Amino acid sequence: MLVPHLRDYYQVYKGGYCAKYLENVGDSIDLCIIDTVHAQPGEGLDFLMVLPYLSENATIILHDIAYHTMDFDNRHHNICALLFLSLFGKKTIPQPYDNYGTAFQNIGACVLDSDQSRFYEYYFRILHFPWVYMPPKKDMLVFKNHIAKHYPQDLIEAFDNMETLQSQWFNLESIAKMSKWKKFRRRVKAYFKRTR
Repeated sequence: MLVPHLRDYYQVYKGGYCAKYLENVGDSIDLCIIDTVHAQPGEGLDFLMVLPYLSENATIILHDIAYHTMDFDNRHHNICALLFLSLFGKKTIPQPYDNYGTAFQNIGACVLDSDQSRFYEYYFRILHFPWVYMPPKKDMLVFKNHIAKHYPQDLIEAFDNMETLQSQWFNLESIAKMSKWKKFRRRVKAYFKRTR
């Protein structure tokens, strides 16, 4: 149990998207720490789910904003940085500290500007960037039902278009990978036939 002496002051919710629990948590959330999958669309979806429940000038803390710089295999896992850079508000990044060089600190905070509804479109546009994974359909349904309650219809439609585009890209990428794999297998078989 996390900080057991404070048990009466918090509730742990787990399993699935936060949208399933936000009604129970309620609005006027003053502090939100987002540290989830580090892959597009993860934190982008998380932020859009929690945004309607944040208090005026709430603080968002994002971890792994430099995750994409730490390893070649992480280079496409830049959603935390994209989200942090897109936030409208007063941002704070710590001074350089051990393990990270200048400009590569891995955590940041932002006290959001008032009236975040002015920036909804920008936050949805983060989801234009290529997704690293496709969330399960049941989770996407939870997300879509949630945003339908909190955002204008034009943004809901824009999201539907983005999801369709991402799905098409994933299908094309799967076909391309399969084609490359088949070519590779043919080359391997041909090689072994020649060496027999």
